[in-house]
Amino acid sequence: MRDIQLATFEINFETWQEFKDKASQNHRSASSVLREFVDAYLQGDSHSRSVSDSDEDLVNLIQGMIRESCSDRIDALENRVDANEKVLGQLGDKFVKILNVLKITRGA
Repeated sequence: MRDIQLATFEINFETWQEFKDKASQNHRSASSVLREFVDAYLQGDSHSRSVSDSDEDLVNLIQGMIRESCSDRIDALENRVDANEKVLGQLGDKFVKILNVLKITRGA
């Protein structure tokens, strides 16, 4: 099976650089460490295998990057929902005002 790039995730530059540097200190590429982590996670044994301290540090760093990315996306979605609720509230207020104007005009 041919490997292709299918997924992306957002991460700040400093964290990604730290991850790449840590992987290269262990004579590994960042992408290979990330692939191994994903494979182990899918197999359900990301913590069942014995790992060296440096591998454990990389696993913790990857987990932190994923949590940070998810948290940032959740915050952005919550902000978008809050903004939409505010707009809907403003539209509702305008609609009530229009109805009141129509009532006054019809009654006159």
